[in-house]
Amino acid sequence: MFDSLKNLRSLFIDYAIVEDLSFLRSETLQNSLVDVTLDVKQTVDMKYFEGTCPQACICCLDNSTLPSLIIDCRFKGLKAIPPLPTPRLGQSYLYFEGNYLEALPPHSLPGYANVGHLYLANNRLTTIEELPENITTLDIRSNSISVLNRQMQDYFHHRIAASTRLKLFLHGNPWACTCENLDFLHFVKTQSPYIENVTDLNCEDMTKLLIATDGIDLCPSGLVHYPLLIWLYEHNVLMSLASQRELDSLKKFDAFLSFTHKDEALIEEFVDRLESGSHCFRLCFYLRDWLAGESIPLCISQSVNDSKRTIILMTNNFLKSTWGRLEFRIALHAIIQDRCKRLIVVLYPEVKSFDDLDSELKTYMVMNTYLRRDDPNFWNKLMYAMPHCKVRREPDPEAIELSVLNGNA
Repeated sequence: MFDSLKNLRSLFIDYAIVEDLSFLRSETLQNSLVDVTLDVKQTVDMKYFEGTCPQACICCLDNSTLPSLIIDCRFKGLKAIPPLPTPRLGQSYLYFEGNYLEALPPHSLPGYANVGHLYLANNRLTTIEELPENITTLDIRSNSISVLNRQMQDYFHHRIAASTRLKLFLHGNPWACTCENLDFLHFVKTQSPYIENVTDLNCEDMTKLLIATDGIDLCPSGLVHYPLLIWLYEHNVLMSLASQRELDSLKKFDAFLSFTHKDEALIEEFVDRLESGSHCFRLCFYLRDWLAGESIPLCISQSVNDSKRTIILMTNNFLKSTWGRLEFRIALHAIIQDRCKRLIVVLYPEVKSFDDLDSELKTYMVMNTYLRRDDPNFWNKLMYAMPHCKVRREPDPEAIELSVLNGNA
């Protein structure tokens, strides 16, 4: 049937949906064709998916790595996502920018559950309710979304646990930074490695960057100034105000002390201050609490999970230690999973940069606060960052030094 095309030298397929490209393998065409050009954004072999390409959209197959179906519906004036073709293998990329979408479709929409990369920038979304189960990329820039509810935060925690390749594009939305949405601020800070351009996120009614905002900025009437809380806690005054609710009361240790073997000389002061002081904290550290012969990664994981806090002694030796970075990473992932601020980083003066850390750990250090070991008020701050418990001793009036109120916050 291809004899009439035996002199064909070039073939350009454009603006077409081709159901079967197998004709290109015919002997006649293989002997004559010199150049075949396919505009892949508008051409697809239908055997790779079920269903039909939406009339207003363009479908194509990307074979650069794993087969992926690309559905391009950008700037088509659409108010809803139409039924989508379902790839027989791999995921779909849905480009739906620049439309009038106000709500996401239900999971029952054909083809929607197979979307792994969802691009929804510049639409009219006000909330995010239902997302495909295995999303890897979500772009919701420049919509009208003010709140990321707890259900969606839980969803992203689950996706991060399943895939470290998750990418979120959230900026350009009027995020409501209020005391009621304090959990969203915590979400952004703990998940910042997975949020693209996180420094572009702003609160709707604040000029301050969201990543630089503290809880006291959102709840000024419900929080007491931080140095005062430290002073109250240190001197056992108004403990109902100074103490925080502890979520890990059943854990075996109050803190896991993480350090490299080259810094063993540093731990003596922590053991003396924390275990022998008025609070009698119970510490876990490898020199004393790990069993000989046990797997080191297993011991690290168990120590982090059994402790209410993890204290990282961040020195230059620690930054260069493979086991040190592993302990840091496991503690960071525990924060992400439990959504509880349980990591205390003690930064020593010798550390001038975090260049020895990988991107995920470096981002945490840049985006989060830490305790400086050379801070004159270091021990008071560390005590306050530790798990809070009721102290039975009565305050000693002679021990109360108001000068602590003037200490560095």
